[in-house]
Amino acid sequence: MTHLINTNSQICFTKKDLRLSFPMTTGASVPANTLDSLIKRALKQEKLLQLKKGLYMTSTCYIHEPDKAKLSEYLASQIYQPSYISLEYVLEKYHLLSRTTSSPSECPDASFAIITPITSITLKPTHTFKNFSGTYRYTNIKSALYIGNNQTHDENNLRISHDDEMKTENNTYLGYKEHTFHGHTYHIATKAKALFDYLYMKSDLKRRNTTHLRRQLFKEPNLQPNSESNFRSNLKSNLHWANFSEEDFKEFEHHVWQSKSKKMMRVLDVIAKYFANKKFDAWKKELLS
Repeated sequence: MTHLINTNSQICFTKKDLRLSFPMTTGASVPANTLDSLIKRALKQEKLLQLKKGLYMTSTCYIHEPDKAKLSEYLASQIYQPSYISLEYVLEKYHLLSRTTSSPSECPDASFAIITPITSITLKPTHTFKNFSGTYRYTNIKSALYIGNNQTHDENNLRISHDDEMKTENNTYLGYKEHTFHGHTYHIATKAKALFDYLYMKSDLKRRNTTHLRRQLFKEPNLQPNSESNFRSNLKSNLHWANFSEEDFKEFEHHVWQSKSKKMMRVLDVIAKYFANKKFDAWKKELLS
């Protein structure tokens, strides 16, 4: 089975794909129970690796791929569709958020796993998958806030255009960059969209209290060491605003206004007032001092 699919340009395979890769001499398709036995044997022999129930890749493909990080990004787009990479993974990648890592116990095979969980946004229910390549976390968002929300998409396939400026012809920010992996495309949120998604999803933002919200967004600690929970929730912001440009801020503002979210309007108001009458170079100098 695997010697047939190794010649295919596909990276991930469903049961249907595997059935087609193992034709019967009579021309008939492989019976379901026979196919299950073949898959079970290939998994036991570690010729096939399971990404989730019903989705596989060959161990040869995984072992010989030099760029495991990019492979994992592509796998994230295939494991749960539709989805795009966003939230902590993107913020950490662009040094906007302090890096976090999974413990070895989070992955069934820590020797294979990419340490940093890949976080994505999806239109499907929130879900987490753990497999040989790492941890994949998907968070649901309403369709109006999904990337390219002014374009057409369905639950099985993104049908959205892209250009080098990450904007449509009418200058609307799409909120993502298109990436290619061995001829296959997937989407990663821009810094601004990832930050929007991250703050929008944070349930502990004190949006009704401007002072507390400032402390959460910026480096204004209010530590209460007598309480462990208070200590954790009131630690100074781990967002590195110095790595957020003026153009990033403009795009972030666009996503906030598009969202019509009262919570995000308050967040935007606090950020804008904090940096009122400051040029971004001065902003960076202040934050880096």
